[in-house]
Amino acid sequence: MDAVIANVRAIHPTPASLGMLIDSSGHVIAHPDDTQIRVGYCTGSYR
Repeated sequence: MDAVIANVRAIHPTPASLGMLIDSSGHVIAHPDDTQIRVGYCTGSYR
């Protein structure tokens, strides 16, 4: 899982964007900002 998190943190499609991994319950699993991990829920629609 550490390798997956490292890969997600490395995602930057544009200079002002980032990648994150969210589980099926809406928990943030991987995010470049460690304070966001497993803290909040993603409630938006990202499809």
